[in-house]
Amino acid sequence: MTQALGTGPSFAIGSGYQFELIIAVIIIFGIFRGISGRRYTRLRALRTPVLYLVLTLIAVFLTSHPNIYAQLMILLLPIGIPVGVRFGKDVKFFSKDGMLYYKRSPTILLLWAVALVARTSIELFSFTSLLAIIVFNALLSFITGMLVGEAIHILRTDKEEALEQTKATTGFSGSG
Repeated sequence: MTQALGTGPSFAIGSGYQFELIIAVIIIFGIFRGISGRRYTRLRALRTPVLYLVLTLIAVFLTSHPNIYAQLMILLLPIGIPVGVRFGKDVKFFSKDGMLYYKRSPTILLLWAVALVARTSIELFSFTSLLAIIVFNALLSFITGMLVGEAIHILRTDKEEALEQTKATTGFSGSG
């Protein structure tokens, strides 16, 4: 019966953890860069949520426990977008060496990392609880929507106005 509910290919993780280690390094590096500040370009602001979206899709669909109910949790992604736009207001722009930089919301980045680690742990340790898979797919999808919403806010923000507000509220130009 559960096989009839499953869709998509099955993905079994081998005994080596090389793939997971590479993804972990990318995620840790990305979180560190997002929190400490990255140079702003439209491409970078777009590329980051696309990478997180791809990792979420891999976690949700390429699983050794495919189940349509668990995979339907991806539908929570659009619901997270308006929440992410709200958290996007926590993004700070600053100038460094004449270049525009931005710091992302650490809350969203850390929530997403925790959700991905939890979801991947289910896979690595062959935990077969359908409820756990559904819950973590839902969380991961919702938080990925938040990342997309934050990126939308970043792209819509008037960078010059954001820099002026930062200077006015902190008395710090960020350059130096």
